[in-house]
Amino acid sequence: MHLIDAGYSAADQLGRSQQRYGVDLVGSVPLNQNWQARAGQGFDGSCFAIDGPARVATCPAGCTSVKWLPTHDRHRGDIINIEFRAADCRACVHRPLCTRAISEPRGITVRPQAARQRQTTAAFAEQYAARAGIEGTLSQGTRAFGLRRARYRGRVKTHLQHVLTAVAINVVRLVACNDETPFAKARRSPFARLPSAA
Repeated sequence: MHLIDAGYSAADQLGRSQQRYGVDLVGSVPLNQNWQARAGQGFDGSCFAIDGPARVATCPAGCTSVKWLPTHDRHRGDIINIEFRAADCRACVHRPLCTRAISEPRGITVRPQAARQRQTTAAFAEQYAARAGIEGTLSQGTRAFGLRRARYRGRVKTHLQHVLTAVAINVVRLVACNDETPFAKARRSPFARLPSAA
């Protein structure tokens, strides 16, 4: 298991890591960016029942798909293009909540969704909480101990600097623990503070 940040949690990377190397990448995946999900109304891809073995999808109105095409996206990630019958979509009363197409039937693109569903569980939150400790250590190392800058030339001297930096971080943390110094609060960026100020 590797704890990763959002930059490494693309669907194709999660699947490839598990299949090729047997490594479970644990990280938050990007949120659904369909217009339905952003608007908080309508039927996005998560509203469709997907039956992988039968290679069929069922829409919220109960209509089944007529096209199931496994293919790849522009980054060579595995996707499945699913399409519904045009006659079913045109006659559907839920069409405005489902698609903005004028006459074409609804189509959805399916990627591995297990990671997106997993990140909503309490077990994921507990497992991923260790990432905060990792980020805190890296932040402390770069801000207080100049971890990003090598003071010496050569691999051996740079390695020695890294070892001494790690020892210094551990000593500072042991002293803070012994003195019962409270943890610093996480810094919020100016952008993150905007909604609360409005």
